[in-house]
Formats: sequence, structure tokens, C-alpha cells
Amino acid sequence: ARDVDCTISSGINAEYGEECGEINIMQDLFLHKPTFWMGTQSGFVVIHSAVEQCDTLLNRVRLKDSVLEIRYVKKHDSVLVGCADSSVAIFSKKRAGEGWDVDNYKTVILGKGVPLPVSVITAVEENVWIAYGGNIAILTLPNVSIQDNHVFAEGDRSLVTHMVPVGHGVWVACRFNSVLTLLDCQTLQPLQQVNMEEVLKPVSTSYGFTTLIRVSAVLCYNNLLWIGTSQGAMVTIPLKSLSPSSTYVTEPPPDHSVPMFAVRDEARISLHGHQGAVRYIIVAKYNGEDHVTCSTGGRKQSNASTNSSGGDVLLRRRSACTRIVLSGGEGYISYRDMDAGTLSTIRRGRIIRGFTDHCHMIAWDVSGPRTIVN
Repeated sequence: ARDVDCTISSGINAEYGEECGEINIMQDLFLHKPTFWMGTQSGFVVIHSAVEQCDTLLNRVRLKDSVLEIRYVKKHDSVLVGCADSSVAIFSKKRAGEGWDVDNYKTVILGKGVPLPVSVITAVEENVWIAYGGNIAILTLPNVSIQDNHVFAEGDRSLVTHMVPVGHGVWVACRFNSVLTLLDCQTLQPLQQVNMEEVLKPVSTSYGFTTLIRVSAVLCYNNLLWIGTSQGAMVTIPLKSLSPSSTYVTEPPPDHSVPMFAVRDEARISLHGHQGAVRYIIVAKYNGEDHVTCSTGGRKQSNASTNSSGGDVLLRRRSACTRIVLSGGEGYISYRDMDAGTLSTIRRGRIIRGFTDHCHMIAWDVSGPRTIVN
């Protein structure tokens, strides 16, 4: 369904100098450097430096409603801020190489009628996709115009919570829903659906899943679709492009002209998970050395340090940038070490308590060509 309805206007930071109070006199020196932006429930966008004097307020902008989403679009060097009233504020640089023009910005009001919260903003090829309620709007930059508006999910309570582009498609999921849908980037037509309840059905009993399974986090990385669920389970599904003859292409390079389909039969369920819902899945990178201890039977190894007994050595291998996938959620569970009864007891205890005492992160090394969680 397509129905383009929007209002585009220019905004002025009227709060600057009035409610904002005294802003540091050096803000013009910092706003052209890396900054981090935070949104508040009261409608403020707060900007701090990301490199020095991080506790110093550089500027803040007052919008009309609660800030729900902030996204930097690198291709157009713009920051988009989504609010609870269907509005999106678009901030740009003053000129190339200069700081952010926070005093003058453009505002786009999506849809008509009852305001719907802007939940997700993501760059897809040349455009920006914006989810509000159960709708998806296609925004073009830098001319700021709505190219298309698509009704993805019907119903007043529908809310798109995830939009993850990969290849020539976008994986989309809604709140309180177990289905992931692959949409074509150009036509927005559904190409494939993956139901996580069906994927996890074979292990529901052994893993102690006693309630409905919902999609709570999504990431596409390393030719894998990483999915976190409301039950705390982590799942990976290989992504492969299909040729016109409908045959699979083995280990395809990222081809932005071909959608990347999920191979459900090759889905893998991790033996490590969270007690509660998976809140996020992200990719991080770091530089360092790999330390490997091995036995050499007394033989001398180059670039190695030997202990006093002459048996084991510590090999130091300097590695290039290593990437890891991190998942965050409430508590930790090892499905390898617990039976279904114990897992069910843990989950029931969590429901009674409301939340676990600690949040955990789980990390997977994905520096190789293809890594599947296990």
C-alpha cells in the first residue's frame, strides 16, 4: 500500500540562549569535531564532544516531543532525529569541514491523522527508510522529500522495531512478532519470511521455552543473519544470493543488486544465551595480540617465551583488526550444562522477580571468513 503524506518545514532552535542557559563559548571549536548526541523524553537533543571535554555541553535543541531515535547518515553527512509525534528533524553541516548547524534544521511530519512514534531510521542504498508505527517512509536526501510511503503492518498497535539492510533487500520485524520479512529495496514487496517460532520449535522443550517467542534484536554481518529472541536465544541463519536460475551461489560477495535470502535449513542455535530478552546485537572491532599457550616438548620456538621448565611456551601473534559480535541481555544461560527443568525454573524465577540482578554480554569472534555461533 502506498500513500505519500508528509509536511516539510524549517525549524529554528528557539531554545538556544533562553532555556538552554549558558553554552560553552568554545562550542564552535568543538562542533566540527566528533560529537555524540543524546535524546531525552522531554524532547531535548543534547550534544557533547566525543574527543575532549566530554562533560561540557556544546549545545541542545528542543523538539516538540520525546526523542526516540537518532541516526547519523554518513553518505549525506546528516543527523536524523525521530520523535514520538511522527516528526523527523534533519540536521546538516553549515559547510563542508565546518560544524553542525543546530540552529537551523528541517522537520518532516510523516503521515496524517493520529501521530505515530518514529521507531527506526536506517540508510538503504541512496535513500533513508523511516519506520513510524506500522508504516515505512522512504526519504530522499539532500533535497528532503518523501519518495514513497508503505504500510507494512496493519493495526493501531503495530510498530516496526527492526530494519536491517543487506544486499538489495531489507529485513524487517515488528514488535510482539516472531516473523522476519525480507523486503525488496525498490518495490518494498515481501520476498521471504522467516518465523522464529518454527526455527526454534525443535529445541523449545529442551531449551525450556515456555512462552511465545518474539524477535528482539537483529543484525546482518559476515553473510549471516543474527537474530536475538525474547527468550534469550541467539540464532544465526546463513544468507545467500539467488541467481536467476534459482540456484544458490556459494559464498557470494556482497552484491547490492541481488537480495540476500536466508537459508532456513542451515539455521544454527547457540548453546549460549540470555535469561531474558536479547536487547541488542552489535559488531565491534579491536586491535591487539593473540596469546596462545602450547607444548613444544622442549624445542625452542622463535618469537616465543619459555617458562622455567622449558615445556610450555606463550606464542605472541600480532593480529590485524579483529571483529567480534556482541549480544546484550538480562542474565546468562549455558544450554550445554542445564536440562529443560532447570532452564524452565530459571525462566519462571525471572518472571516472578521481574528482572535479573545483572546484565551480561556474550561475544563471538567473527574475524574469520565465516563464523557460526556454537
